[in-house]
Amino acid sequence: MIIFNILVAVLVVIIAYELIKGLEPEITVEKLVAVVVCAIWFILACLFEPAGAMVGLFLFVPLGLIWFGDELGSLTGLHYGIIDQESPGFLIRLFGWILLMAPLGVGIFQWITAGGF
Repeated sequence: MIIFNILVAVLVVIIAYELIKGLEPEITVEKLVAVVVCAIWFILACLFEPAGAMVGLFLFVPLGLIWFGDELGSLTGLHYGIIDQESPGFLIRLFGWILLMAPLGVGIFQWITAGGF
């Protein structure tokens, strides 16, 4: 199972590289912290969950929102023109952070409801 997780992780990294190699995002502290948090989630998932490598697929969504929030916010005219204004990039990045930290919130909630205090 560990070999499967490693293979999936390598595949995820290759796909991520192919998706972002044409884009040259500015690397900031926020983006580096997001990568570190994703790596921690991924390692914990691989250690404690048999199909933990699949978590890497989920992590692409918040990581993409954090890394490319401004670019995604500038998209308009999608879905038959329903989106006719640009979205603030900071809101898209904030939503990415909420998604990225959601497992922590769920874990804290479960710990509290299980009588963790």
